[in-house]
Amino acid sequence: MMNDSTPAIGMDDNRLRHCRGVGMKASELGRALFGWSDDKCREMFVMGYLHDVGYQFAQEQSEHEELGGALLRSLGFAYWAEIFHHGDPDSSYQSDELLVLNLADMLTSKDGSATTIPARLADIASRYGVESTQYVAAKKLADVLVAQVKEIHGSQEILSQLL
Repeated sequence: MMNDSTPAIGMDDNRLRHCRGVGMKASELGRALFGWSDDKCREMFVMGYLHDVGYQFAQEQSEHEELGGALLRSLGFAYWAEIFHHGDPDSSYQSDELLVLNLADMLTSKDGSATTIPARLADIASRYGVESTQYVAAKKLADVLVAQVKEIHGSQEILSQLL
């Protein structure tokens, strides 16, 4: 947890671009996978844009999801639980919105540009190593996401874009 002597990771320009890209991709995926309304897709943009807000306060990368989710819960944000649980392949919490957020995050590079799951995993491996907790969790999450997308009727076009 954060204390006064250790600085937080923070939100640099690349992370802000990543957040914007995740928001845009979440909006797109909400419509493509679930046929959500314009209003719901706008909510998905905001959820995606805010998904990494916890980095502003986290000292460790592994804290950002829970810190961000807790902050947004205290503000009454409807999708705080999705932010709290994003990136966790072992979470018992499931929702269509969490699927959209995790997919959007996996399909957005660290600088906000569109990417594929294999390219995103390769980037994570190059930054942290294939034995790192970051890569192991991302690989497991990617497998879970692909399986979830396969279960959604009419998702073959989306599935082809993932891989």
